[in-house]
Formats: sequence, structure tokens, C-alpha cells
Amino acid sequence: MKTETTGKKDVSYTFAKNIVTTQFRDIPAAVVEHTKEDILDTIAVTLAGSSYKGTEPLLELIREFGGKEQSTILVFGDKVPCVNAALVNGSMSDSQDFSDAYGRGLMHAGLATIPPALAISERKGKVNGQDLITAVALGQDMALRMFLAMELSPGFHPAGIDNYFGATATVGKLLELDEEQMINAFGIAYSQISGTTQMYFDCVNTKTLQAGLASSAGVLSALLARKGLTGTRNTFEGKGGFCPTYCQGKWDLEQLTGNLGREFEGLNVGFKPYPSGMCEHNIIDAYFALNKEHNIDANDIAEVNIRISSAGMELFGEATEAKMKPKTVCDALFSGRYIAACAIVDGKVDLSCFTEDAIKRPKILKLVQRINMEADLNIDREIAGYPPKVTPAQVSIKLKGEKVYEKRVNIAKGNPKKPMTIEELRDKFHHCAYYAAKPLDKGNVDKAVDLIERLEEVDDVSEIMGLLVSLPS
Repeated sequence: MKTETTGKKDVSYTFAKNIVTTQFRDIPAAVVEHTKEDILDTIAVTLAGSSYKGTEPLLELIREFGGKEQSTILVFGDKVPCVNAALVNGSMSDSQDFSDAYGRGLMHAGLATIPPALAISERKGKVNGQDLITAVALGQDMALRMFLAMELSPGFHPAGIDNYFGATATVGKLLELDEEQMINAFGIAYSQISGTTQMYFDCVNTKTLQAGLASSAGVLSALLARKGLTGTRNTFEGKGGFCPTYCQGKWDLEQLTGNLGREFEGLNVGFKPYPSGMCEHNIIDAYFALNKEHNIDANDIAEVNIRISSAGMELFGEATEAKMKPKTVCDALFSGRYIAACAIVDGKVDLSCFTEDAIKRPKILKLVQRINMEADLNIDREIAGYPPKVTPAQVSIKLKGEKVYEKRVNIAKGNPKKPMTIEELRDKFHHCAYYAAKPLDKGNVDKAVDLIERLEEVDDVSEIMGLLVSLPS
């Protein structure tokens, strides 16, 4: 079989070398701490995702498959082949739309690097915390660099495309692949990538499955490469490579690899204080700020007007039946009106707002009818260009006495520029654990948090997984 030659080595060689040669001692201290926070946050939201309705059919099928008991499905405690554990845990991590959020654009990397890292760590055995941190930091860096430097064709979902490579890099590092094997692993991952934005508009379970598919593909790709299976050599720059095929000529290889190994994009990742789309957080914070300033009584509100970008309007602002009267939790998570109503009526937006009963509350649905949303062309101009950015939000509250209060929020809580504190992340972990599908022992949850916070000292990360499963009834 003829191998394509391009006159220079494909960029996959550059990434392979960086991933293989970088060691824990090369990771800046700030990146180590931030990566630990991301691991804490991603495991937290995976626990909460266990109760998501879409988890049931996936878990049922994986149980039917059976197989070697290699890796743990969080909360449920099943031991399954590592590829399947990555699939389920990866899917659960995105189920409540509560996962990490990239501060430089609409992308999520933790949900497809941390679940496969944990799955392969259990399969391999005796993986220490330093190695886990190193692998996750490198995998996230690759996925986020791809997002910044490679503009995908419309319809493709970055977290459902770029994360295949981030997952593969993470698992390949933990399996100690050499450069040749890593290059093959990227080529094998390239043959599997998929992921579109249509799942947002249809609000279906594949929204979460895409994260799981990327996670499991990373495990499969790295394991096959270690067995000797070959993948494409010119995965990114070849005639049929990623860049010309998925990006329509819109990529910047200098940006992709600039300061590789010295700067880590994971530092630009934030964590969500609210379960919902990143763009909806600005709406929530705008109302909370208004309420703090004016002590607004929800019963006095005549109407609410919200202005956002056209892209945000298309995603969660249109007055469709599903967004005005959510029938599923997914409908509610992507309804800006429902989110705003919860902020006003409940004075909070947390997992209690997204249960099958909560989304049907008459008081909330009545208020939804008085909330208007529209696109603002000025906001469009502010955030124009690539990469796609979080939309600012302008919220106007009109009271029955004709008084009007307005607030605009450009950067919401949780963005790296307004980060959550470690105390807030701990609280989020416990909140997510409370909403797991099965009860978790509080003492074990506390121990897991402690282990993650001092992860670089942990000799075997599998200990964490064992703490986060439901105790026998």
C-alpha cells in the first residue's frame, strides 16, 4: 500500500512527539492545579449524569454485552470492558450540560479526556496521580488547540470532533505509546470521528452520547495502535486529511502548535456554576445582579425582555413549543426562557430545577409566557468571527408599576476571568453526588474529593473510582 508523501511531516508527528516526551515535571504548577480542578468537576457532573433518563438504555445495553471486568461505571458500580466504561461515563459527563466550559469559545474538553483516562487507568492498574494529570493536561491541550486553529464546516460539533483526538492523546499517554504508535492512534481515531450540532436542535439523547463516543474511541484507538494496527500517516494535512475534509481550508497550523509543550490551553477552561448552556449563564447572572440591587418580587414582574446573539437565539431562544413548555429535561436545559424563570422564581439554577416534575411546575411555565427573547445585531457584531463565542446577555425586567430595571452581562460566573473557587467546586461536587441515580456514602464522597485535591500524591487513581459507587442495599 502506498503511503502519501507531502514533502514534510504531518502535524500529527509534532503532537505525537510532544505527548510522548512530556513528563509531569514539565507541566507548570498552575496547569497541575487547574487540571485537578477539571478532574474534580468532571467526575462531579458524571455522578449527576447517572440519573439522566438517557443513561438507562445505554447502561442496559452495556450490561447485555457483558465482557471482562476492567473498569468501573461510576455510581452503578458495574465492572465492564474499559471501552464500554469510557462510553457510559463519557456520556453521563455531558448529560446535565454541567461540564467544563472553555473560556475562549464554545468547547468542552474534560468530558472526553477524563472518563477515558479513568477507564484505561483501571484497566492498566497502578496508575498514579501524576501520570493521570499529565495525560489529561496533554489531551485537553490538543483538543482545545484544534478548536482554536481549525474552523470546522457548519454543522459539525467541535466537542464531538476535536475531542476524539484529545481522548486518544490522553489514553495513548497513559498506555505509554511511542511516537510511531501515537501517530497510528491519531489515524485510527480519524477513521471514527463524528458529531453534529443537530442534536442541540432536536434535543435528543445523542447530545450526551457524542461525548461518550469520543471517550470510547480514544480508548479503542490507543489500544489498537499498541497492538500494531496502523492508521493514516497524514491525518491532518493529507489530501483526505482532517484539515481539507472537515475545515474547508480554514486552519492555522502555526496557531495549532505555537508554544506547544510550554503553554497549555487547559488554563483557559472554566467550570459551570449552573447546569445549562454556557450562553444562558449570562442571563442567569444578569437577573441575579438585578435582584441583588433591587430586591425584585417575582409577583411584581410584568414581563422580562432578553437580548442575545442570533446564534444564541437560534439555539435556546426561539419560542418553540419545546422551549415554552419543556417536555424533557433536555428541552428545559436549552430553553433560555425556562432558565430565566427558574432564576426568578427559585432564586437559583441548580439540578433541582431539572427533574421530570420540576420542568412541569405551573408557576414556572406561567412566567415563561411573559419572557421575551430577541436577537441583538450589536451583540452579533461584537462576537463575530471564529471561534464561536459565548453570547453576552441584556436582561430587562419590567414591573407592573411600569418601572424597568436593566443589566447586561458579558462574562458570567465560571468563566476563567470570573472563576469558581475551590470551595464552590467542592459544593458542586456534593450537589452532583446528591443527585446521583443511587445514593453514595457521604464519607466516601468526602474521601474522593480529598484524593482528587491531592492527586499528585495518589499512588493508584483506581481508589477514587471505588469510592464513588453506590453501596449494596
